[in-house]
This record gives sequence, structure tokens and C-alpha cells, in this order.
Amino acid sequence: MENRIPVPLSEVNEYLIKAVLATEDANFYHHKGIYWPRVFQAAWKNLKAGGYVQGASTITQQLARSIFLFPQKTISRKVKEIFLAYKIEKNYPKDKILELYLNQIYFGNGAYGIEAAAKSYFGKKAINLEIAEAAMLAGLILAPNRYSPCRNPDLAQQRCSVVLRRMLDEECINQQQHKAAWQFSFQFQKKEKEKMKAPYFIEYIRQYLQQKYKRSFLYNGGLTVQTTLDLNLQKIDRNSLHWGLEQLDKRQGFRPLTAGLELLDDDVLKKEIMRGIQEKKPLKKKMLGVVKEVFHKKIIVDVLGINGEITLQDMQWTNVKHPGEILQAGDKILVQIRGYKKKEGAKQSSLILSLEQEPLVQGAMVVLDAKTGYIRAMVGGYNFCKSKFNRAVQAYRQPGSSFKPFIYTQALLQGKTLADIIIDSPIIYQDETQEKDWKPTNYQGKFNGPTTLRKALEHSKNVVTVKLLQEVGVDNVIHLIRKMGITSPLSPDLSLALGASGLSLLEITAAYGVFANQGFYTKPVAIEKVLDDQGTIIEKNIPSPQQVLDIQTNYLMTSLLEGVIQHGTGWRAKALKRPLAGKTGTTNKYIDTWFIGFSPELVVGVWVGFDEYRSLGENETGSRAACPIWVKFMDEALKGSPAINFAVPGGITYVTIDQDTGLIATENCENVILEVFREGTEPKEKCNCRQLKADRFFDIDFQSQKK
Repeated sequence: MENRIPVPLSEVNEYLIKAVLATEDANFYHHKGIYWPRVFQAAWKNLKAGGYVQGASTITQQLARSIFLFPQKTISRKVKEIFLAYKIEKNYPKDKILELYLNQIYFGNGAYGIEAAAKSYFGKKAINLEIAEAAMLAGLILAPNRYSPCRNPDLAQQRCSVVLRRMLDEECINQQQHKAAWQFSFQFQKKEKEKMKAPYFIEYIRQYLQQKYKRSFLYNGGLTVQTTLDLNLQKIDRNSLHWGLEQLDKRQGFRPLTAGLELLDDDVLKKEIMRGIQEKKPLKKKMLGVVKEVFHKKIIVDVLGINGEITLQDMQWTNVKHPGEILQAGDKILVQIRGYKKKEGAKQSSLILSLEQEPLVQGAMVVLDAKTGYIRAMVGGYNFCKSKFNRAVQAYRQPGSSFKPFIYTQALLQGKTLADIIIDSPIIYQDETQEKDWKPTNYQGKFNGPTTLRKALEHSKNVVTVKLLQEVGVDNVIHLIRKMGITSPLSPDLSLALGASGLSLLEITAAYGVFANQGFYTKPVAIEKVLDDQGTIIEKNIPSPQQVLDIQTNYLMTSLLEGVIQHGTGWRAKALKRPLAGKTGTTNKYIDTWFIGFSPELVVGVWVGFDEYRSLGENETGSRAACPIWVKFMDEALKGSPAINFAVPGGITYVTIDQDTGLIATENCENVILEVFREGTEPKEKCNCRQLKADRFFDIDFQSQKK
């Protein structure tokens, strides 16, 4: 979104207009779009210099170039520029051209047009500018970033002096006004120094730009980069991930503090604490404290000379019955201020604290716009200052069961339905290259016999998925997921069913974006535009969706992934009570955990694990470790927005079936569901519950096949 506030010429300070005319086009009101004497003069100077040293564009030409053309200095572009300038002059009066120009031109600091520039630099309207301020802004037009008072105050002052001299020479101001303006003391609009709110995202962009552009151009060319980042979603993303990692870390028990946490300067932090006491606002950041006294149900802590207490209740996650079991006087701990209390007669409030610790476990989270593929938020780890490794794009981890939807998608493309039955039973694959045969098992080692495809994915049945992959073909699945944007190397064997090939979080999240975008894949993008120091676009990324799935197959998969939340492993997201779809993922020994899911608006992926390949702990599945982070994010991100249903396309029909047999339900069936089908694929046979279930129960067998 460009920072632009269009205003009529009547609302622009007269001295600003004079400053622009004096420096950019003193003969503006006397030519017809091209000022030929200036053209010939510039051509002669360039010829003598043996290169481009001076331009000759009028305001009309600059307007034509800014709106219609690109910045490359070529003869063909110059010819087009002249042609367009004549055409503009023929169709618009001079004042209108000048008005369009002043509202179109880039002034740096993210400001397009004179009104936005006046507000950005001086915090006032363009009509209220002083002469010196008008000269400063007019001087920016030549090279907005080079002469920016924010970046290069000395150069900006020199350029302002040049503009004031031109105004004097052109009799726009008198000697007295020139002297007063030259001595003017500028008061620039103060902007709060923004902390690095999206360090992983910014570093991701920097690496991309460094690969594409020359280093000197990137760092010295005055580029402006317009990103796809949504700061509100980024904040929710970061807070949600931090919360989830801290909760998981606390489940693993208390660890004594062995190294200090990177904190603010003590004086700065103490001022923040005192301001918090005065305003009665908790300070939501971790800080160091020193244990002063340990009692039976609480401890007293010193935080920069201010007393606070932690009750047993505020450290209950440690599972101790007495604080002395883990702490003693003199210990350094991490705390967070939850509130304040003041005892009668005391001069100062004391702090109500909670016991904290910095997680060892890592995680990553990425948020995409479902329609455009724009990256709206990205967090690549818990603490960028300690580890700049971006786990959202640089880590390639096994996705586990979050890979399974691609196999089910291929099955639907090959004519299967969500009501089709596969026997969930033990199977052995003989592999002549290995000493041991492969025996895929389900979570908790249980088998359920005849199982519909819907129930198999909702409850993440490994054995059914392996059998399904064998049936649809490994090569076919790989071909499909390549179209869905996954480029990482994949093992061309049945281990693919269990997500054994490493993928990045960004690429698998973008692949799920196909389901959210009605079958269209859109490559994830972090940059909308890159502009040079003149404000001219040198790179523009426009979403180019490519259809990967037909709309009916895509809806069947969306419905299936909704079922994962409503009836399966993603049950925690059911609490949000809105249309959502997604899939959990957990690898062997709880090493990698995932939840990838989407609403009609957003696609969000979460990964949680250690950097080294070690277990998160017993029962730390994708449902428990990753899904709560996803739920917390979606709850905040979608708060206040209406619940939007996934669009149901034509060619879809619904039939009530018996979940155990996949056949049309009758009045005798107890376990029924309204299932979705592509028209023409509905079951034709009615369920004879008792007989069919008995037959299918005894159909469970132990199969042995070559892998």
C-alpha cells in the first residue's frame, strides 16, 4: 500500500510550487512538453563527458515516465517519453499536469506525493510549509534517498541550499527570504525507532536481494522495498510461537539458569519497570532476578533493587511442593512481571512475578495469504539474536503425517472416493537390500480393520496410507506434489507415505495453499515492489496462480481436512468454531511436529522441534506441540472477522453413508455421516449392516509383499 494523499493544487504551498518549478522545469508554463534548448544543452554536455551526466526532462516528461515507463536510460524510452509528453500537454491544462506531477512523484521515506511527504518529514500539510521546508522537499525529487534528511542530513542541507539559490535566481524569493530560509532550523517529524519486529523475514528479503542485485547497488542505490509483511499478523505470529515453545519447554521441567539472557540496559529496564508500576501495566518481557529469601509457599526476588514475589502457584509448572526443592537464596532466575501490589504504609509497590525460563526447543511459523501467496508473517526461531538460522525456509525436516494429504489427493484424482474402504491391518514389506523387513505401524500400534479414506486421514492411519500410496503409485504422487510447488528431493519409495523426506516449512505451507485457493498454486512472495532512488519500479511481483487441481477434487480434500479438525487429530482447532482445515504431523520418536492448516483467507504452517535430531518427549505430537500454536494464532488473527465457509463448487453432491462400510446408510445403521462426493461417484449399494460388518471383520489379513 503506497503512502499517498492526493490534494488539489490549491492546497499546495505557493513556495513549494515555485521551488519545484525553479529546480525541475523553470520554463514549464512556456513549452509544450519538451524544452528543446535544454535538450540540446544536455546532449552537448553528455557528449563531452562521454557518458550520461545531465538530464533534460521537463515536468511533463517526468510525469509520463513515472506513470507509463521504466527507468532505463535508452533512446527508445526517451522517444516514448517525448511522445507521451506531447500527448499529455495536448489533453490537459498546465495546472492539472503540475497537480498530477506533485501527487505522483516519489519523495523518499515511503512518501508518494507532496501531501504525504509534508506529513512524513514535517508533520504538517503541504499548504503550511515554510520556504525552507518547501526547498528541502523540492530538492528530494532529484534523488529522494540520496538527499533524504533522515539518511544523509548533510547532503540534504546542501541540496536545500542549491534549491534556495535557484529560487533566488528565478526571483521566486527575495534576498531577505533567502537569508531567513538559509538560517532556518528544521524540525523533522520524529518517528519512534522501530525495533526489529520481523528479523527473520527481513533477513530472508536481504538474502534474496543480494542474490539478485549487485551488492553496491543494493546498499548504495537508495532502493525502497515494499514487502508483503503484515505487521499485525507478524506480532501475533511471534507471540503465538513464543507462547507455544515456552509452554512445551515448561512441560519438560525446570532448568537452573546457566547463562544470562540478553536484556535491555539496566537503567532503561528499571525506568520501564517504574513506569509500569505507575501505570499499573505488567511488563511482558523476561528479566533477570536474584532470589533473596525462600519460604514454604513463595520466594522473594530482587529485580534491579525492586522487591517482588513468586508464589508457589506462579511456579506450579515446575511440579514442586516447596520452592526450596529447586531454588535457594542467591540463585539467578528469569522472571516476568504479572502485576503489582502495595502494602499499607509502604513507599513503593512490590512486583508480582512468575518464574520463567528461555526454551531450548525451537520452532518456526509462516503465514501466507490464501489468494495471492504473499508472505504475511514469518518467524524462523525463538530468538534471532542468538540464532539467525531461519527454520521456516532453511531447515528441511521430515513432515511426517502432514505429507499424507498429497497421497489422498492423488487417490481422488484417480477416481477413489472418501467412502472407499481400505483394510487397516498389519503388513510386511520385504526389502532385499535391507537386513530387516519393513513393518509400518499406526500410532499406539492399533489396527482398525475396514476403514474409509476419510477416517484413515482424520485419525492419521499410517498403514492405510502406505497401502494407498502403493495403489496410486509413488511416481504419480511425486509428479503431483511437484506441481503443487514442492521442490525438495523426495525418496521414490513407500516411506513417502510417512513423510520421510525433508521439506521446508514454507514450501509445504505453500502446497497446502492449493487447497485454500480452490486448486490454484501461487508461489510464495515476500516482495511486492522494489523502487530505485527516483521512486521508479525496477521489480514488481504480481501473483500468477496456476491451476493444479480441478475444483471438485480440491473441495473433496478441503472437506477431508476439515474433518481432521472436526473429528480427528486436529481437534484442538475445533474450539474456534469457524470453517478451518488442516493436518497434524509427527515423526518417529516425536522428533519433528507440525500443524499445517488454512481458512479461506490464510494458510498457516507451524513446525516445532529441536535443532539437533532428538525427541521432544513422550506424547509430544503435532496435535499437542504444534497445533495449539496454530490455534492461538488463528484465534487472534481472525478475531472480529466473519466466519467464511469454504466455497462449494458445482458437480458436488452429498450422501448419508454408514462410516464402517462406506455404503448408503439405512435406518439400521448407527454410525452414519453425510459424506461428500463428486457427482457420479456416489455409492449405489445400501448397507446391510450386520452381515457386511461381520464379513469385513473377518477380512483382516496379514499381508506380505516385496517393497
